[in-house]
Amino acid sequence: MRKNYLYLLIIILFGLNIFLLYHIRVTKSFFIKVCSSYEHAHQNDSIQLDNLKKLINYNYLGKINVPDSLQEYFKNNEKLILYFTEGNCSPCIEECLLYFDQICKSIGKDNILMLGNFRNKKAFEVYAENTSVFIENSQFCKDIGLPKELNNQPVIFIMDGEMKIRLLYVPDFFPEYMVEYFTKIIPRYFK
Repeated sequence: MRKNYLYLLIIILFGLNIFLLYHIRVTKSFFIKVCSSYEHAHQNDSIQLDNLKKLINYNYLGKINVPDSLQEYFKNNEKLILYFTEGNCSPCIEECLLYFDQICKSIGKDNILMLGNFRNKKAFEVYAENTSVFIENSQFCKDIGLPKELNNQPVIFIMDGEMKIRLLYVPDFFPEYMVEYFTKIIPRYFK
């Protein structure tokens, strides 16, 4: 009889060991997931801070190199500019163009200009023709002097009569602020 109790006790302890090992494994995998999510969040925060630093630095840009043909265009008032180079992310540009379609109703089509830095004027004209539904005014230009980091994605800003950049926005840096930028900040600026 004692032997039966001893065997039963051994079986119970063995089962308890297996149960505890399983739960330790589950708990360990849970903690690994939590730690990796915190690490991922930390990386995202550092990327956001880096992007914010870039954006702050770029907002202090002075004058940029605008072709003489455009300087007369900016003389009287400020314009909202979509500037991009050939090879920029097409879905990013298309998403911006949808907002431009909405915003042109509140600030007027004449206050919006698309500047494109393409390999040649013909390539830009083909692209501009396809986007003319959203932005009527477009102009081919060579590099306007933005930092290299900004030439790799579409850039939106306001250009004043002195060729200074105001309210620079890079959708790839802060996509979560796109709605607020187009629906609140820009319309308020043009009032």
